Amino acid sequence: MLQFASQRYIKTFRILLLLPPLVLLLLLLLLLLLLLLLLLLLLLLLLLLLLLLLLLLLLLLLLLLLLLLLLLLLLLLLLLLLLLLQQLLLLILLLLLLLLLLLLLLLLLLLLPLLLLLLLLFLLLLLLLLPLLLLPLLLLLLLLLLLLLLLLLLLLLLLLLQLLLLLLLLLLQLLLLLLLLLLLLLLLLLLLLLLLLLLLLLLLLLLLLLFHFRSTVGNMAKFNNYDIYGTHLILCKMYLQYLYLYTLRNY
Repeated sequence: MLQFASQRYIKTFRILLLLPPLVLLLLLLLLLLLLLLLLLLLLLLLLLLLLLLLLLLLLLLLLLLLLLLLLLLLLLLLLLLLLLLQQLLLLILLLLLLLLLLLLLLLLLLLLPLLLLLLLLFLLLLLLLLPLLLLPLLLLLLLLLLLLLLLLLLLLLLLLLQLLLLLLLLLLQLLLLLLLLLLLLLLLLLLLLLLLLLLLLLLLLLLLLLFHFRSTVGNMAKFNNYDIYGTHLILCKMYLQYLYLYTLRNY
């Protein structure tokens, strides 16, 4: 029966045979309590490992959500940049049109004195030749020129207003772009912090696994590579046989 135990266990059994049954029973109860404590410690360690794994999964999910949010912000940033480019092109076109109108106004202002001189000459000629026929035509031409000048001025004012509105819109879009960039930087910082926390949890999990492996190897070396549960069963069987022999000897 003792061929599966070492010499140390044989010496221990010989010493235990000299003890009373109650002492042996107490020793076995203590041994069972130690086994229960060991099982409880193993269960706590397993629960701790499960909690760490759940926390790692939650962190990974949060990391994925942050990455998706980061991609959405990048897409929104690209759209905003495209809108800014479109607004800039429209602003350039408006500026070109404004310059064209200014050139037309300058041209009209330059031509207006000449037209007035011509009108005076024609008036003199008409006074001499045909005052009743040509005078209304010249007056009508002058009125048309004045109306054209007024229309150009109104168009110039409208273009200036449009230009101011576009500038305000560009400023608002630039502010929104800056806010998006700040939010993007904050998300990047949060992502880095989560990565650091995830690395720390992985290190802690590796340390717990190494501790568990070391304690398991230490227990195997301590009991000379024998099964601790099988050894306890041998002890229980020997204790029952000892009780039987002790009862026969005394009673």
